[in-house]
Amino acid sequence: MQPVLHAAEHAGAAAGKAVGTAAGLAGKAGSAAAPLVKKGLKLGWRALFAVFGILVVFIGAMVKSCGGLPSAGHVSVTEALPSLLRSAASCEPYSAQGVDKCVITSGSALLAGGITAGQDLTFYMQQHDPHDQLTATIGRWRTAGGTILSDTAVFLEIGPTQTVWYADTRSGFHLETGTFASLSAAETFLMRTGLAT
Repeated sequence: MQPVLHAAEHAGAAAGKAVGTAAGLAGKAGSAAAPLVKKGLKLGWRALFAVFGILVVFIGAMVKSCGGLPSAGHVSVTEALPSLLRSAASCEPYSAQGVDKCVITSGSALLAGGITAGQDLTFYMQQHDPHDQLTATIGRWRTAGGTILSDTAVFLEIGPTQTVWYADTRSGFHLETGTFASLSAAETFLMRTGLAT
């Protein structure tokens, strides 16, 4: 057992010497290379700023050619829709108050299973700027006697005639659908479109 301990002590001492020697060499190499590194960094920062400037100009040209950036905090009414609903619906402006009328044809996969009794589904959507107008709309929905599914930042209700009422109080977006075949059909639509999460 002692020969093993003795060998381990020698290996530890040799490793310590190797580490000390390596540290000493690294220190000498580092001090000798310091002027070269400083000169390289000086050139490197200039090159970095030049590349950064070129990228800014390139990105600016790309954004301008694509029509600019979307405005922060405001999206169009159609952009506020979940992607599945947006791709299935055909929308057009309906009123001067910013209401859009959209139609999903009865053959759409979103309406599969007869959830609208074979009829197209029409819905109306609006992006409210005045927050109090949306609050009044939600208040009207609450008193209508439907089935409220969510009453948080997102208000979601299936009305008494199996219509869907959806409002996002954070963005001011709301929509109202036409009639579904049943309460469960309206719930199916909400799940398929991603309006109910």
